[in-house]
Amino acid sequence: MESFEIVLLLLGCVLVSSIFDQVFSRLAMPLVQIALGAVVGFLIAEDPSAVISDPELFPLIFIAPLLFDESRHADKGALWKNKGHIISLAIGLAFITALVVGFVLNLIVPSIPLAAAFALGAALGPTDAAAVAAMGKDVKLTDRQKSLLSGEALFNDASGVVAFEFAIAAAITGTFSLFNATATFLFDFVGGVVVGLVLAAIVMFVLGRVRALGLETPTVFLLFEVVMPFFAYLTAEHFAVSGILAVVAAALFMKFYPSSLTIESSRYAVASENVWELIVFVINGIVFVLLGMKLPEVILPTWNASGSQGGAWLLVLIVLITAIVLGVRFAWVVAMEKLTRNREGARPKINADFLRNAAVITLAGPKGAVTLSVVMSLPYFITATTPFPNRDLLIFLASGVIVLTLLIANFVVPLLAPAEESEGASPRSKVEVDILQNVIDELLEKETPETAVPTRVTVQAYRDRMNLVREREVSDDTLRGMRIDVLGDQLEFVREKILHYIGLIERQNICISSEKALFLTHKGKRISRTAVYRTVQEELDRAGVQGKKSPHVLRHTFATHLLNSGADMREIQELLGHASLQATQVYTHNSIARLREIYAKAHPREKGGK
Repeated sequence: MESFEIVLLLLGCVLVSSIFDQVFSRLAMPLVQIALGAVVGFLIAEDPSAVISDPELFPLIFIAPLLFDESRHADKGALWKNKGHIISLAIGLAFITALVVGFVLNLIVPSIPLAAAFALGAALGPTDAAAVAAMGKDVKLTDRQKSLLSGEALFNDASGVVAFEFAIAAAITGTFSLFNATATFLFDFVGGVVVGLVLAAIVMFVLGRVRALGLETPTVFLLFEVVMPFFAYLTAEHFAVSGILAVVAAALFMKFYPSSLTIESSRYAVASENVWELIVFVINGIVFVLLGMKLPEVILPTWNASGSQGGAWLLVLIVLITAIVLGVRFAWVVAMEKLTRNREGARPKINADFLRNAAVITLAGPKGAVTLSVVMSLPYFITATTPFPNRDLLIFLASGVIVLTLLIANFVVPLLAPAEESEGASPRSKVEVDILQNVIDELLEKETPETAVPTRVTVQAYRDRMNLVREREVSDDTLRGMRIDVLGDQLEFVREKILHYIGLIERQNICISSEKALFLTHKGKRISRTAVYRTVQEELDRAGVQGKKSPHVLRHTFATHLLNSGADMREIQELLGHASLQATQVYTHNSIARLREIYAKAHPREKGGK
């Protein structure tokens, strides 16, 4: 089978997995992709990884773009707030895992050299929080848990890859010096960060000049962004520093580089998000399919060489290594959380909730695409004639740990952190999702270049709401088929106000905030209920409105105007968010004057008829 055919086969498996995920959403997509790859691997004899002749290309092709995308989505506020714990997990835990796994594996299996065992431990350091994100329908993680897992996944990839490179160098040369390793690590770390920052600064400067000349287009912008991780990685490797850290540094610089909020920039941002979503999905999918296709090639020879008893021992070894990785991680998380102080300066008590939180953080960090990409980069030979010791066995063990940690995350984490419905909320359903989707479609259909920015903000808000309601079941079948028509004239007014507001907060430099809210104070905090009431009262006073002034008055007026203009009661109910029609009927008394007017104009008796 030609390389081109293998690539098409990989893409086909990724496509099938995406369709399969729509039908069986309970099972994490990485597991589906591994299973599909395994089936295909048993049916074909070719080595799928043969399409990449040089194992050193795996970090460039797979790890670099994945890390670049993870860095693009970094939350500056969350990273800074939990910086100590994130560094502890990403660097400290990654190196401790490499050391413990290496020593234990070498002790149990002496045929695996210590340096090669360290290489496996380093490869098992990085976590794949994206795998848990795919399981989000059944998992309820706190904001802090999400921030720790995402921050760790961002930086432990780099530390794991660097530790892996040291271990491989020691395995090839047969020597290891702690002093030289430390000095080399610092040089790689600092050098990689500097190269990444310099390259990103140059790219942003060039983009700025191109934009100033009016030559920038979405295609140009996206090409710069897509090429950036590969350019940063290759440049850093050329200067003998860490390409991985260069990619992360470049992405973070571009993420937090100050830029004006314009229609063009928002359009590029939307296009960029769509392109990178596709790229990351394909790369992640190919990696897991490759894992599945590689399993028969690795498992069968290793299993046959070991015999039935030896094969069973390999399974025990996978479970043991997984237990070591998770045990070290759990102990580290417990110690880290125990050292945390609350606002009053007190340390948390070790109780059921404390241990459950530690267990969730431990198990919600399975091994995934980065681990596989790293272990697949193991060289075939130490020298021209000497093969790398136990390469297939190391890939086999890493693959087993990946699958086992994914299974644990998929089936155990939902038990520890089950998704919960909000108290007092009405049942949610596919119908509600359809309604929201209709609103999104109408917004996008009526989008113009002048309203691109507020449209993007509004659409994202609706999509966030859709994610919150997807799993909830509908209790009232009469809601099925309900649709809401967006009022065009009001929509334009809202768009203009949102655009004005976004420009205002941009000028006041309060856009960067961890608050998940549209309306913020000058300090970047969520606006209070009292402030909303005060603002409404001031605006109504300025408009000369008499009588009671409050947001509810505006809501009341909104419903009355709709009713007087002929809107259906069911539509008004949905727009107001009332659970029952009875709550909406309170507004009917305001329509009496309107009814009298219609009666006077239309009824024959009022016109002098009989």
